[in-house]
Amino acid sequence: MKAALYILFGAFLTSATSLALGLILFRGLRIRLKRGEELLLAFVTGSALLSAIVFVLCCVHLAHKGIFLSIAVSAVAWAIRMGAFRPPVEALPPIPRKWRWVVGVVFGVFRTLLLQRYGA
Repeated sequence: MKAALYILFGAFLTSATSLALGLILFRGLRIRLKRGEELLLAFVTGSALLSAIVFVLCCVHLAHKGIFLSIAVSAVAWAIRMGAFRPPVEALPPIPRKWRWVVGVVFGVFRTLLLQRYGA
């Protein structure tokens, strides 16, 4: 049970750090995105930044639990201080009805093929 809590804490901290690093980068570069785009792209961009940080730490033999924890806490605190976690006000426009049908049909075909292949 204790190991499961450590795993969940590590996953949460890694995700929060990735999101914080991406939001810090976007705010620093003054990149303006819509509400639906910003969190997803910030997470992916922050994950790449976090991966680069871990790579550099491993190269200089500083990859230790305390270092990772301090970087994570610092990144999240910096993002909170910058106000990076406030979502943008502007939302994406709704998807046109025609594209909802097209995407629905395509996913329906793939769902049917997967159910035939792997069963219910």
